[in-house]
Amino acid sequence: MSAKTKVGLFMDNCEHGQGLSLVEQYFTDVALPLLEKDFSEYMPYLAAGLVGPGSECWGFDDAFSRDHDWGPQFCLWVSSSISKEALSALHAWYKNLPVDFDGMPSSNMQAPDLFRYGVIKVADFFYVHAGLSEKPDSWQTWNKKELVLSMMTNGKVFFDNAGEFTAWRKHLQGFYPEELRLKKLAARCFISGQSGQYNLPRLVKRKDIHGIRWAEFTFASTICSLYHLLQKAYCPYPKWELASVARLDATGLVLAKKIQELLTAPEQYKVQLAEDIAQFVEKALLSHFPLISYNGALMPFSEQLNKLIRDASLAQAPLYCF
Repeated sequence: MSAKTKVGLFMDNCEHGQGLSLVEQYFTDVALPLLEKDFSEYMPYLAAGLVGPGSECWGFDDAFSRDHDWGPQFCLWVSSSISKEALSALHAWYKNLPVDFDGMPSSNMQAPDLFRYGVIKVADFFYVHAGLSEKPDSWQTWNKKELVLSMMTNGKVFFDNAGEFTAWRKHLQGFYPEELRLKKLAARCFISGQSGQYNLPRLVKRKDIHGIRWAEFTFASTICSLYHLLQKAYCPYPKWELASVARLDATGLVLAKKIQELLTAPEQYKVQLAEDIAQFVEKALLSHFPLISYNGALMPFSEQLNKLIRDASLAQAPLYCF
């Protein structure tokens, strides 16, 4: 592929990442003084910040993000021990806060009952977004999608007087148990090898455009997830996963550029570019798992990773569950 091909790379063409700092400034300058004045007795039970599904929580928001669910809105997390009366009073207080700040109005915000912002009990926040009623302590309870846990560990906590929200965050930021990480890596090796090293060459020979697009995207997306797992980082939404890989480290930036080249290359170059990516990732895998033998294919890597798992129930579980 010609090096002269020009495409937008990882949002570099847009000014981005301003939403979270705007929210923090709004909270510090506007909301916090009012909160301390009106509800000083409740302060020991509260935490505030912005965490969750919004692009600004990952720092990937840009000018195009401002048409919906963007602006000076924050989460006020409430300890489970607070009274119903106090909770109702805080809800009413939040609804009366100014919706514009520094020339930036809130845009088409979702209803507070979707738990994207507003007054939210800590337990409700993690249950609604992650399906967790208690902190996970086994591979079965930890086996959540990376996106879900990425949402629970992104963004920023502005303050946490009760410590309840921060305790949840720290637990989830500790990442998956090692054997579950191995299982997920095994699953990613299998799917990426199947889509990129097996299916893609066959589909290119058949000139099946739809199949080629499916195989290359499946391969690229799975490689993004695999590299996040190697770095013990949760992968975000597919639309941001490539930009996230580029931010992980210098090797991630190189990998992201290789994936970008694959996705924008003419069909006749895709098979070799996918193979180059597979070899690049295999070297990264071997640096983490040096005792594994290497034969140039990702799918056999999956079986070898699975053999490192000592928990019989986890080792025998189907890869598609991970």
